[in-house]
Amino acid sequence: MCRRVHAATSPAMLSYPTPSSIKRRLRRQAFRDAWIRAGLRGLAPLQRINQDSLVPSRSQVSSASPPEVLCSYNWRNLEAAHIFVPGTPPTWRNIRLPVTLPKDKGVFFIDQNAGRAPKQPLEPLFRAAASTNPDLRFNDIDVVSDRSSLRHLLDFCAARAQEAFRLKLTLVHESLLIERCGKNARERASPRLRDTGWGHNFEMYCTTYPSHMHDSSGHHRVLLYPIGHLRCAVRFEVDACYKKPGSADTGAEVVVPQKNKRPAIICNPESTSTSTQVTSVPCTPDAVIPQSATAEIKTAVQPKGPGTYLQQLWLGRTPWLIVGRHRQGKFRDIEITNVAAEFAEWEKRQQGALQKLVTILEMLRQAVRQAVTRNGASTCVVICERQSKPREIKIFAIRKDRKALPDDLIARFWT
Repeated sequence: MCRRVHAATSPAMLSYPTPSSIKRRLRRQAFRDAWIRAGLRGLAPLQRINQDSLVPSRSQVSSASPPEVLCSYNWRNLEAAHIFVPGTPPTWRNIRLPVTLPKDKGVFFIDQNAGRAPKQPLEPLFRAAASTNPDLRFNDIDVVSDRSSLRHLLDFCAARAQEAFRLKLTLVHESLLIERCGKNARERASPRLRDTGWGHNFEMYCTTYPSHMHDSSGHHRVLLYPIGHLRCAVRFEVDACYKKPGSADTGAEVVVPQKNKRPAIICNPESTSTSTQVTSVPCTPDAVIPQSATAEIKTAVQPKGPGTYLQQLWLGRTPWLIVGRHRQGKFRDIEITNVAAEFAEWEKRQQGALQKLVTILEMLRQAVRQAVTRNGASTCVVICERQSKPREIKIFAIRKDRKALPDDLIARFWT
């Protein structure tokens, strides 16, 4: 009789973390997250928000009412900060499969707004709004935020594992402006790097911009919709416009760049532009892309259900999900799903966390009010560190910092 002992289950072969290895891992993690506390040394938090103590708002959160598109713009692929207004997302084109694409290579934007307008990343939003909607005022808008910032806060409210994050808060009259603060606005991709994927190349291969916007490098739009009782203006990037087979064409001419490649995106180390320039684009009603045609593009090796992406899609009210499945860059299958019908069920399951999001947005606005009154500070910084136990958000008042917006835009949108 022979008894087999598998190496994977043999007690002698099992590897357990040692105290020294745990300390090394924590030190590496603290080093990676050191940027979170930049400029805050010696400051005491104005307020702490404990994850476990958050109380859900009484306001129900629903996506039933259609959002309003406040404005849109495309970043132009130029060295100076320059946008097309209104913007148009690239159009999804039905490609023949299979297709093999190379790994991403080069420098890509993580946050194009911060990369191209580093001094005031919210400025292009308001420049686009001023050009598109002359009568618009923000007096009755409670929150202005990027989608990514709301995702961080919603993950915190839902007690989901997440990365460390930092946000900048400014109060203009009664509107809370939330500015994303990332470690880097760009990332480098190389076939030699293990984490490099195929997402950028897949998106560029499968989409194309209208000919009059051929030098675009990203489409951004701003939606106005309620989160509970709060009126929120939410900015995010749209990957593509998807037209169902047989649907009417918008009439906009499109061109497929030679070899299906767009011009290389210009990612300068640091923009010296002090203001975002606007190029007004002649716009006819049939050329405006409705929110119902917007799509998010993903790539995956293993099959993933739409639920994996619903938080991002819900916050952007993006109905179409396009997932390209591949093995080492060889794409054999593309799944296109309309997920709008799943929003109601998702928000029902997430209602507790969504109501806590309403609570935390109110708490952040109140914290900035207190900072202005007590400290004379015009800005607050929110940080959430990965190693904090219990999980908490810390709010710091900052006395000296750049304004979130130029004075002319504040005078233009708030009375």
